[in-house]
Amino acid sequence: MSHYDANLDKNAANYVPLTPLSFLERAKDIYPNYEAVVYEDRKYTWKQVFDRVCKFASALEKQGIKKGDTVSIMAANTPELFEAHYSVPMTGAILNTIIFIGSEKEYSSVSSTKMESSESALA
Repeated sequence: MSHYDANLDKNAANYVPLTPLSFLERAKDIYPNYEAVVYEDRKYTWKQVFDRVCKFASALEKQGIKKGDTVSIMAANTPELFEAHYSVPMTGAILNTIIFIGSEKEYSSVSSTKMESSESALA
């Protein structure tokens, strides 16, 4: 064993397993003013993303979303979809993302089929 490998066992100082939600909270605490999302002319720091995600999760809960529910979202790759990847799990629900690129005619067919098959509590 090289001396560079000595004393590198996992411990609280050098290893913290992260879930997506614990990652978000850690990023908010350690890098609150760093840019997390840049989209067109909008920029959000990790603190702003965390606050927006909490508000989004609260709104979902007010709509009756709870642990085990499925929430379907059909959206473009925007900051709101990024935030949904945190806010939906924050409620204990499951996120079903539907990203569709096609014609308007195909859109209505795909959206209704995907929503029905997902058994979404909110779409």
